[in-house]
Amino acid sequence: MKLREERLWERADELISEKDTKSYDFAVRILAVLKLLRCHEGKWESYLEGVVGLKERYPRLSGFHQRMESAYLYREDDKPSAAGDLARNGFDEEVFGV
Repeated sequence: MKLREERLWERADELISEKDTKSYDFAVRILAVLKLLRCHEGKWESYLEGVVGLKERYPRLSGFHQRMESAYLYREDDKPSAAGDLARNGFDEEVFGV
């Protein structure tokens, strides 16, 4: 599972670097899944570090930042109370390319 999580982070970064709105949407879906996974594992702080790192790496991509904010991906009060069902939240290995 750890390797897949790492691959999801890498894939999100690749998509963001494409600087395309559809890629941003897809990256945000991946980050939402990572948020659920990390919270389920009790690693919220590690998730936040990764998301803040992406924000800092791409400071001028306002479209990406807006999508992250709309998806509630990076604020402390956005922490979910339960991981929920990953399939219901859009996790699909084939789609994510991992």
